[in-house]
Amino acid sequence: MRAHFIKAAGAVGGLVLTAGLLTSAPATAVSAGQQTSTQEQQVLACRDHAKSYTKAKGKKNTATATTTGRCTDIQIRTNTARKVRVCLKPSGGGTNCRPWKTTKAKTWKNLASDVADGTKFYFNFASSARSTGKWAA
Repeated sequence: MRAHFIKAAGAVGGLVLTAGLLTSAPATAVSAGQQTSTQEQQVLACRDHAKSYTKAKGKKNTATATTTGRCTDIQIRTNTARKVRVCLKPSGGGTNCRPWKTTKAKTWKNLASDVADGTKFYFNFASSARSTGKWAA
C-alpha cells in the first residue's frame, strides 16, 4: 500500500511541475508579442511626425534635414517608385551615403538605422526628375 502511495505522489508531483511549465510558456510568447508591438508602435509614432519633401526637377538632392529624438531610423515614402539613398553629414565633417534602395509608390522604406539624434542628412536620388513624398527621422 505504501509503494502505491509513493508512486501516486510522484505522479502528482510530476503533473504539478508539468502544469507549472505549461502555464509559464504562454507568458514568454506574450512578452515577445508585446515587444514586437512596442517596436511597431515606435515606428508608427515616428511616422506620425512625418514631414513632406519636394525635390525639384533637374536636381538630385533634397534640402538638408536633421534627425530627431522621435525616430532611430531615417525613412522615406515617395509618391512614385524611385531609386534613392540617404547621405549623412556627421558633425565631424564629410558625407556618408548609404546604399541605393528602390522605393515603391506610397510605401515606407527604411534607408538608415540607428542614426544619432541631431544628425544632418539629405536624400540623393538617381534621377533628376521631380519627386515628392514624406520622410520621418
